[in-house]
Amino acid sequence: MALQQFVCFFTVMIILFYRGCYSQSLECGRIIGTQDKSPGRWPWQVFILKENDYATEGSLITDQWVLTLARTVQYHEPSGITVHLGPIETSSTPNVHLPLETLICDPGNELCLLKLASPVNLTDQVRPICLASEHSTFYAGTESWMTGFSVAGTGTTNLEIVGNNECQCYHGPLSGNTICAGLKERQSTCLGNWGGALMNKNDSVWVQSGVLSSYEGCSVPSKAGVYVPVSRYQKWISDTVADTPPVFVTFTSPDIDIDLFFTCSTDPEHPTPTPPCDSVFCGGESLMHFTHFASLCVLVVSLHVLVGSGGI
Repeated sequence: MALQQFVCFFTVMIILFYRGCYSQSLECGRIIGTQDKSPGRWPWQVFILKENDYATEGSLITDQWVLTLARTVQYHEPSGITVHLGPIETSSTPNVHLPLETLICDPGNELCLLKLASPVNLTDQVRPICLASEHSTFYAGTESWMTGFSVAGTGTTNLEIVGNNECQCYHGPLSGNTICAGLKERQSTCLGNWGGALMNKNDSVWVQSGVLSSYEGCSVPSKAGVYVPVSRYQKWISDTVADTPPVFVTFTSPDIDIDLFFTCSTDPEHPTPTPPCDSVFCGGESLMHFTHFASLCVLVVSLHVLVGSGGI
């Protein structure tokens, strides 16, 4: 009898555990409703108001933690920051205002995590976004979205990932710890704010791939926005948000990374891609070998002609 009770209890605990994990996995990155302008279209979108300073943006990643750019909040006291969540009203101001308990930045001061004073009630209009795992790939051309309260009209703009090799043609040298997105005028990130989320859709789940770090503004639409990649900070985020960790999802870009074959043209404003080299006539090393071989052939022919003309 005791054994049967133990087995029954153990079975129920396993069911509850997996149900909890399953529910949590479904909690993030889901949108209820289909219209861009409907309330809660981007329910993880956060507006961060700092005392005596410009506002910035972030994203809700659990019921009590917000992810944002470090340099926008790292020198502020938590008591001077208020986090605003919920649907955008006609005044473009969210309707849930929450104070902070603490503020923690990563050792490299790239990203910061803001802990709310208390957990927020998750609804269709307020819920966290999933985060890109460390094994995710975001190749050039991958369709992405940028959210922000400053984005006019719909609260989002459609972007494409720009490979770092191409992005450096416009911005100059970049660290490997970046994601670039947007180049065309219609894809400008100038309407968003620092700390805003770069997102990718993984089936029916939205995954945050980056945090807006810099952009040139609307006056320079030819330059891509630069983002801090969330996937590189999975361990730090998981270690910091240990009580209720966010959900990480692996996003895999289709095809291959064509940016590996990209080089800047002589005109930095109009760089052109260099296609993969499948011939011995292209590519520096192959061309050098071919040139040496051709020179040797010419030398042999020349010697043959000279020897032949000497009557030998």
